Amino acid sequence: MQTTATANDIDAAASTPLIGAAEEDVATSQENSTANAAHETQDAAAPETNAEGKVLPEGWRKLRAVQMAQQGVFPKEWNLLGVKGKDAFKKKWNSEPKRQVDAICDVLTNPGYATGMGVVTGSFSGGLVAIDLDGWIADEAYKKTAGEAYEPYGEEKTMAWTSGREGRRQLLYRVPEYLLPLFAEIKSLAFAKRGGFLDEGYFNPAFIKDTKLDEEFVIRYNSCMSVLPGSIHPDTKKRYRFLNYNGGLPAEAPQWLIDVMKSKATSGSKVTSGSKFLDEDDLKDIQHETAKTKVPPKQIRGWFFKNEDVRRALMPRLQELVFNHPEFDNYTWVEGSGENPQMQNGCPWHKSSSGTAFQYAKNVGVWDCKACKVSGDELDFIHKIRTGDMYAGRPDPESLETYVSEIAEKLGFKYPEALRETQKAMEAPREEVSSREFLERCRRIIKDFTNPAEQSIELLDLAERCGRFKYKASDIRALVARDNEFQRNKDNTLLRPKNWQTKVAEEEYIIPGFLRKPSQILIHSRGGVGKTESVMALAKAIGRGEVMKIRGIPVQCQKGNVLWISGDQSEIRLNAQLMRMGIESHSTDPWFHLVSDWRIDLPDEFNKIVKAVQPSLIVVDSLGSVSDLGDAGENEGAYAAPLYDISRRNGAVDMEDGFPAAAIIWIHHNKKDGSDFRGTDRLLNAVEETWGLRELTEEEEAEHGVNSRILTIGKSRFDRSGDRLLVTRDHNLNYEIKDLTPTLHRMGVNRNGDLDPAGVVLEVLRAAEQPLKEEEVREKVKEYIQAEGHDKIPKRTAIRKYLHGWIVNGMVRVEQVQGSGGRGQPPKAYSLACAGGGGDRVFIDLDNQDSWPPQVLAFLTRGYENRVSIRNPEGRVSITTLPPEDDLNTDVKLHDLNTDAGCVSIPASVTAMDPEGEPISDADPSAPRVRESGVPVPEVKTWVERDGEETIIPASPEDVRLTDETGEDPWARFD
Repeated sequence: MQTTATANDIDAAASTPLIGAAEEDVATSQENSTANAAHETQDAAAPETNAEGKVLPEGWRKLRAVQMAQQGVFPKEWNLLGVKGKDAFKKKWNSEPKRQVDAICDVLTNPGYATGMGVVTGSFSGGLVAIDLDGWIADEAYKKTAGEAYEPYGEEKTMAWTSGREGRRQLLYRVPEYLLPLFAEIKSLAFAKRGGFLDEGYFNPAFIKDTKLDEEFVIRYNSCMSVLPGSIHPDTKKRYRFLNYNGGLPAEAPQWLIDVMKSKATSGSKVTSGSKFLDEDDLKDIQHETAKTKVPPKQIRGWFFKNEDVRRALMPRLQELVFNHPEFDNYTWVEGSGENPQMQNGCPWHKSSSGTAFQYAKNVGVWDCKACKVSGDELDFIHKIRTGDMYAGRPDPESLETYVSEIAEKLGFKYPEALRETQKAMEAPREEVSSREFLERCRRIIKDFTNPAEQSIELLDLAERCGRFKYKASDIRALVARDNEFQRNKDNTLLRPKNWQTKVAEEEYIIPGFLRKPSQILIHSRGGVGKTESVMALAKAIGRGEVMKIRGIPVQCQKGNVLWISGDQSEIRLNAQLMRMGIESHSTDPWFHLVSDWRIDLPDEFNKIVKAVQPSLIVVDSLGSVSDLGDAGENEGAYAAPLYDISRRNGAVDMEDGFPAAAIIWIHHNKKDGSDFRGTDRLLNAVEETWGLRELTEEEEAEHGVNSRILTIGKSRFDRSGDRLLVTRDHNLNYEIKDLTPTLHRMGVNRNGDLDPAGVVLEVLRAAEQPLKEEEVREKVKEYIQAEGHDKIPKRTAIRKYLHGWIVNGMVRVEQVQGSGGRGQPPKAYSLACAGGGGDRVFIDLDNQDSWPPQVLAFLTRGYENRVSIRNPEGRVSITTLPPEDDLNTDVKLHDLNTDAGCVSIPASVTAMDPEGEPISDADPSAPRVRESGVPVPEVKTWVERDGEETIIPASPEDVRLTDETGEDPWARFD
C-alpha cells in the first residue's frame, strides 16, 4: 500500500538551500541612522556567531526570516511559526509547541502565502518576554518605568529589532526558569495613560483601548507572538531588521520587568508549581477516596485566593501571618523602589550576605528567592516551611485545610462556616426543578440548538436558573449522555435484557488482522513526525481497497468510504496534502468526504453526516482542535466523556442516537516531554487501541532506511499490544505501511517465552498447501509444538477458539466440504484469507460423482464418455464462483491447490505450438508446451489423465490453447 509523502514529514527542510536572493532594505528615517551605521560596522568586522558558537554566513542580516531560521540565527529553544503579515497562518500556535523544522516547512511549502516567521513568547520559548514599543511616546513611558535600566534606541544591551518605522522596536528578554510557574497566567500587559500596567486578558477590550497609551507600550508573554527580523511588514512592505543581535541570546529580564510581572501574577493560579488548583480529576479522586476535608479542596483554594474580603484583610498582615520565619528576624525587611515595590529580606533556606535575596510582592503575596531559585504563593511558603523541604509541591488536602483555617481565624473568619455561607449565597436557585426535569430540559436544548455557542449559553443559563452553578456545559452534555445510556432499557434499569446478544451486530474487519469496526483508536506523537500523513495513507488503502501485509500475510482492505474531519489546518493546506497523496475526491476518489468546522459538542450533526456518508473509516484531525471549547481542560475527566458517548453509539443503529459502525481514528498530540499523549488518562480507557508514532533509532534506520517511522500499538483490546508497523516513504515519495509482527511469535513482554499457540495455528494454515479440517489443524499444531520440545498441546476446544478468533480477525476463511458422505453437517475446512484468491469456493470430492456440480459433470463426461478424470495429488479440485446447480451456461473456474498461481485459465485466443513451430492441436497432448515467443511454459502438479496418459496444464497459460479430439476447447468453460 503506497501513498505520497507530505512536506510536514520532510525533516531535511532545515538543510534546504537558501531560496532566492535576499532583499536589501533602505533606512527610512534619520533616527535609524545610528543603528544602520552600527550594522555596517558589524558586517565589516569579524564574522558573527550564533548562541551555539556557529559562524553565521556573510551578509546574514539581509536574509529572509526563513533563511535565517535555516542558518540557525534564532535560538534553538524558540518556538517559531509561519506568519502572513502579523498573523499566524496555523491554528493552535499558542497552545501546541512546534519544532523549528516544522515551522520552516510550513513557510517553504506556502511561498505565495507566508510573508515571514514569528516567535511565540512565554514558556513555549523558554520564558521569552518581549517589550513592544510603538513610537517615541511609548519609548518615553518605557524610559520612566525602567529608570536606570532604560536602553536607548540603537544602544540596546539585549536582542532587539525594528520594523524601520520611527521609534518602533522590540526588546527581548529571558525570564529566569524558577519564576516561570509564577508567570504562567500572564499574557499581555499594556501600559495605561495614567501609569501602571493593565492585564489585557482581565479587562474589557473596549476599556483597554480607551485606557492604554495611544502608542503601545506592551509587555508580551504567554500566548503572544512577535514577528521576526527578515519578515515583511504588512504596511511598509520592507523587512524587519535587527537593532542588536547580542550573540543570538536575549539578556536576562531586568529587575523592573520582573517586579511588574510579579505584581500581575495571580496567587493560587493554575500553574505547574505548588500553587496549582486541583483539576476535576484530582478533586473527584480526593473527595471519593478520603473525604477528610470539611470543604472540597478546590473550594478552599478558591475562597482563599479569590475572595476579595479575604485578600483585603490578608495583604497588610503577610509578614505576621505568612512570612514569619525566625530567619527573617536576623535581617530587616527592606521595601524596594519603583511602582511595584518588593519586600526584601534574607532567605530561610540559605545564608544571605545581602539580606535581600528573598522577596515577596506586597499586593499579591507571591514570593521568590533568586539564590535558591524557588518561588510560589503564600500557602506554598507555609507548606515548604512546615515540611522542611523547599522543593515540596502543593499542600495535600488536609494540610491545605489546616493552613487556611489557621489564617482565616486570625483574619476574623469562621472556618468552615465562612466558606459554606459563600457557597450557599451562590447557590440560591431561582427555579425549583427535579433532576429528571432538568435532564429533559437539557436534552431538548441539545436537540433544538445545533449551534454549539448558542447551545452552551442556553445550557449554562438553565443551570444557573436552576441553582446548579457547578456545572459546565461539557458536564451537562456528559450527564445527558449518561442518562441516555440508562434510558436504553425498559423500566429505567441498566440491566440488559436476556436476548441482548441477538441484537448486537458482529465486528467487521476493514483491514483483516489490524483494523475493525466499530472501534476507536488514538494515534499520537509529537508535532511533525507524520501522524496526518500516516493516517491518510491508511485512509487511501481503505478507500481504494488496496493490499497490505499483516503478520507477513497479504490481506485485502475492505473498500469503503472515508470521512475526514479536519480542524487542525486550513483547507488550502489539506488540499496540498491530498494532491501529493494523489487523492482527488472530485474525480478518481469519490470515497473521500471532508467535514470542516465540526466540534465535539455537535453529536446530532455527527450522526447525520455519518448516516449520509456511511463511512468505514472516520478520521478526526485532531482531538484537540474539535474539543477546544473552553469548558473542559485536557486533564479533566469531562474531556474524555464525548469519546465514551461516541463509543456507546458507534454501531448501535437500533438506538435513537446511534450511527452505523465505523472505525474512528483520533489524531492527538504528545506531552511536551514526548512521553505519552496529552490529557487525562480517561482517554486511554475510552478507546480500543492507542498507536504511538515515532522516529527511528540509528539501528532501526540502518535496517529499514531513513525515511521511515515506527507505529507501536500501546493499549489494545484486540491482543495486539506491543506490535509494530513500519511506515515507509520511498524515493518516489510514496508511503507503504506494513506489519512488522511475524506470523508466529513468542509470548512474554520481551517475546522470549513459549510460542503463541494462536500464532502456531495461523502458521500451520499459512504453510498448508490446501485447506485443512479442524482435526488436521490440531495434528499439525501438535507436530509444531512437539518439534519445539514442548508437550502442552492445545485441546480441541482451544483449537476451535483460536480458529474462530482468526476468522473474526479476517485472517482465516472457513468453508464447508460438500459431499463428504457422512451424516449431519459437512465438515469445515480452514485456509488463509489471502488477498488475490478470488471469490467463495466449494470443495468437491471427486470420488463422489453425486456431489459434482452440473458444469463439472458435463465437462468431465463430454467427448470422453467418462474416461477423463481431473485430480491433483490429494484427489480434489476446487471450484471458484460456483453457479446454481440448474445453471449450465455460467462458466466455472478451476483452481490449482498446489500453486499460488490462482485460477488456471486457458483462453482460446492462441493455438499452442510445438518446438518446431507447428500447431499441436492434434499432436501428442503430452508434448512440451511453448508460447508464441518460443519460451517453454512451466509445469505444475494438476493434470488431465486420459487412457493412462498425462496432459500437463501450464501454470501461466495466458496464450496456450488445448483442444480435444473434435478440435474444440474442453477447458473454455473454466476460463
